[in-house]
Order: sequence, then structure tokens, then C-alpha cells
Amino acid sequence: MHSYGRPDAVDPVAASSAEQGGTYGHADPVESGPDDVHVGRVAWSGYRARIPLALGQHATACGSRRVMLETGARDIAALALYADTGHLPTDPYMNGRDPEINGAFIKRLTGSR
Repeated sequence: MHSYGRPDAVDPVAASSAEQGGTYGHADPVESGPDDVHVGRVAWSGYRARIPLALGQHATACGSRRVMLETGARDIAALALYADTGHLPTDPYMNGRDPEINGAFIKRLTGSR
């Protein structure tokens, strides 16, 4: 399991939580399940364009058949990026997510082993 509490994740998560709080008035709790790798809360726009591509490549190499991403409904840049990189809107990854606030996207991967 990957953890947001890892030393290399603490600063980006804190910065992104602050950005989320400024945009939405609150920040979601940080959660990760035993079978999930959550890549999220990237507060620096210079990295945003590289993350979906790298995530898809890594997931394919690991044998995954799909990736799911989530962003806030007000994050216009992320919504456009996910659409531009072939991610399609889908149901939330967990119960209780408000589609008026959170948008989930999925991309089927090709070439996974």
C-alpha cells in the first residue's frame, strides 16, 4: 500500500490540501485502500500534464487494465487534461462522493500484460 504519510508525499499533500481548501472551502480527508494507489493532489501545474501519461505507462507495465482519476468539479485545468488524455467520466470510486463536487474519470489501458 502506498501512503500519503510517506516522507516524500507529506509536502505535496499538505500543499495540495491547502489549495483544495482555498478552492472549495475544505479539504477531503486523505485515504488509501489496500488495493489502491492514489495519485492525487498535485498542486503544481507543471507536473499535471506528465502525471496521467506516467501513471498510465506505469500501470500498464504492472499489468493494470485501467486507471481511475478524480478531481474537483471546479478544477477546470484537470478536467480538460483528463479529457485530452483519453479519460472518460465514470461513477465515483467510492460511495458518498458528490458528483457536483468530485469528478471521477477512467481510462482503459492497452498493452497491459
